[in-house]
Amino acid sequence: MKKHPILMSTTMIQAILDGRKTQTRRVIKPQPTISACGLILHGAEWLEQYMTSENEIVHIGDYSKRHRCPYGQVGDHLWCKETWASDCTCENPECNGVIYKAGYAGKIIPDKWRPSIFLPRKFSRLTLEITEIRVQRVQEITDKEIQAEGVEVTFFEPGEFGIANPCATGVVDLPNGYTIYTTARGCFTALWNSINGKKYPWESNPYVWAITFKVIRQQ
Repeated sequence: MKKHPILMSTTMIQAILDGRKTQTRRVIKPQPTISACGLILHGAEWLEQYMTSENEIVHIGDYSKRHRCPYGQVGDHLWCKETWASDCTCENPECNGVIYKAGYAGKIIPDKWRPSIFLPRKFSRLTLEITEIRVQRVQEITDKEIQAEGVEVTFFEPGEFGIANPCATGVVDLPNGYTIYTTARGCFTALWNSINGKKYPWESNPYVWAITFKVIRQQ
């Protein structure tokens, strides 16, 4: 069993704390390329156990190099890195002198929240155990999996905000310049593009690691 760091946004940390998030999807880098021999990545075959798409041809040969998920294997642990701040005023000895942005309800707001990438391992309060790893295109995600990603959906009644049929497209651009999302898929698309839109937008349908996990430690 190995331990690996994983970055999580404040929203997603809160979803884990609330028990709503049990999956995460991460872009595969570099992206696989399709050839007549199957799904190839720079000469290294993908492991058959990851493949889920029936329309992909997969051949597992006698290769010395196998491309494995950089976040670990089933049974490995992920320690979460999240937005945090130093707190010298806390009287709770279990806080280790830090506070976390997700779920913070204190009266004193830190002058500056520190990016998740700088969180030391000893301050991580969430440890996850990987229970499943799959390879898929991001657009293959189902509504059930979107729910497991921790995405919350706000539904609107017909006529509200000028929406004639809120379930028709899932994405509605309002006259004031705002965009609202009326389906689970629309909400996940917006979330995906907010994180990965510059290099791997939803429309490009990139390959992702679909990682399922369970919480084994929560401070």
